[in-house]
Amino acid sequence: MSSTALGADAATPKALPLLEQLRANPRLPLIIGASAAVAVIAALWMWSRTPDYGVLYSNLS
Repeated sequence: MSSTALGADAATPKALPLLEQLRANPRLPLIIGASAAVAVIAALWMWSRTPDYGVLYSNLS
C-alpha cells in the first residue's frame, strides 16, 4: 500500500503561503538575518562603551 492510500497526505499540515514564499526566495530571510545581526552587534557595542564622566562644576563651596 502507498502512503496516500493510508491517508498520510491528509495528516501532514500544508505549509503557509508565506513560508512557501520564503522557501522560494531565500534572499529575504538572509537580508533580515544579516540586518538583525548588525543591529545586535551595534547594540552590544553601544552598551559596552563606558560613558565619559567629568566634573561639571568645580569650586562651588
